[in-house]
Amino acid sequence: VIEPAGTARPPALWIEVPSDFQELLARSPSSAVRWHGALRQQFLWALGEGYVVTGLHRDRFTARSYYLLETR
Repeated sequence: VIEPAGTARPPALWIEVPSDFQELLARSPSSAVRWHGALRQQFLWALGEGYVVTGLHRDRFTARSYYLLETR
């Protein structure tokens, strides 16, 4: 993620994760590998920028899951 000069960082970020990674891995190993790589990059960036994981949310309507990261 590249931020334009003078742009304030958001106080919180949501990073989507597969709700059932094991099922994804069984159904489509190549998709699981891509998800894993993308999540690694996103988390490395966010943690390196001072964000910390403060929660995990599963949307009951869509069954999508997200980690909540916030600045401290």
